[in-house]
Amino acid sequence: MTQHYSSKWANLPETTDDLAPVTAPAAPKNKRKRKIAIAAVAALAVGVPATAWAAVNFFGFGSFEQGPAAAGTIAITNGALANTLAPGQTVGVKGNVKNTNDYPITVKSLYIKKSSMALLPAGAAQADCKITPMPGADVAFPKPDGTDEGPNTGIKYNLATPVVIQPGFTTTVTVPNVIKQDASATKMCGVKADYAVEFAAGS
Repeated sequence: MTQHYSSKWANLPETTDDLAPVTAPAAPKNKRKRKIAIAAVAALAVGVPATAWAAVNFFGFGSFEQGPAAAGTIAITNGALANTLAPGQTVGVKGNVKNTNDYPITVKSLYIKKSSMALLPAGAAQADCKITPMPGADVAFPKPDGTDEGPNTGIKYNLATPVVIQPGFTTTVTVPNVIKQDASATKMCGVKADYAVEFAAGS
């Protein structure tokens, strides 16, 4: 009697050695490319400095306003002759000048008020003392209010070297060769006078 088998078993190999090796399906190529791209982006992110935002500039706004400054002022103290006045001597005038402004000033000259000159002691005779101001430029002596005493009311003596005084500082300013006592004087006398100091703003 002849036996029949199902056709689905007919082509099976007889041993395992006859089985063909099974190969796993290849991974999609675009998946590897995607991983490389992600890695590159991550590398770029690491290279960005944390303070990159500081390159952006911002602004705040305000305004200022100030009218013209008042006329400059100085304080003068301890006015005196620079040296002892004696027959045959010519001396200067000195004073402590304080810059009361908030900017530098430059002292340029001294004005003597002619009508204010007087001998000391009071009542001393000019014939005995023979004290006179040294020649200078005849000018109008200034007044504190900006006007003046009129033509030829003062004598102006320029400093050979102007003196710069910084804000808030006090400097002794000396103008040489202002007052003279003639050698023929018979008495030791003194003198007094009003004076003004001329200065400019700046240095």
